[in-house]
Amino acid sequence: MKKTRRAGFAVITAIYAAATGLGVAVFLALPEAHLFWRVLAGDVAATLFVYLTGVVLRNASVYDPYWSVAPLVILTGVALGFGKADAGTLLLLLAVWYWGVRLTLNWAHTFKSLATQDWRYDGFKQKYPRLFQLISLFGINLFPTAVVSLCLLPGLVFLQESAFNFLTLAGFAVCVGAATLQLAADIQMHRFRRRNAGKSLLIREGLWKHARHPNYLGEILM
Repeated sequence: MKKTRRAGFAVITAIYAAATGLGVAVFLALPEAHLFWRVLAGDVAATLFVYLTGVVLRNASVYDPYWSVAPLVILTGVALGFGKADAGTLLLLLAVWYWGVRLTLNWAHTFKSLATQDWRYDGFKQKYPRLFQLISLFGINLFPTAVVSLCLLPGLVFLQESAFNFLTLAGFAVCVGAATLQLAADIQMHRFRRRNAGKSLLIREGLWKHARHPNYLGEILM
């Protein structure tokens, strides 16, 4: 069952649904704390749950979609909690959902099964077998969660202030442009890999002709 792609998707969906429930419960259990600390606490709790399931399944890649799923859940949940539905909030959520759904679909496109772990994680495990679980906990799971939480700060502030002006539209345009750049770069990479399966070649066409990592450039712009 672990080697089946469909079963892997089902297991990860169940894990993330449970992680979301746990994160929301922790968030609601801290009503007097500052919004950011409530979000961070829920985020860390969900991350630890995902990490533990990765330990049980012997696959640290269970965390891989977290990077793009967490912002969608957190910002949408906070917006609903504030009862916000103004133009600025809708543009923010639209931009983040476009980015997050696209990135999650890219992960899903490359997902094989729970029997396969990211080759970089395999490298850590082979090189540091005794330290791998610490590397997984702090490097593969908690560090990205900390980065995501800090990246959410502007969105959380925006949702509280509900500011809307020409800069809101400019920010929306930059975010949509950034996610579209990532989309185009990843499509070009997937096509290149299909044409050159099994070959050790560098892509030097399309967007990749002008930048070494156009998809990472899009992530930085976002």
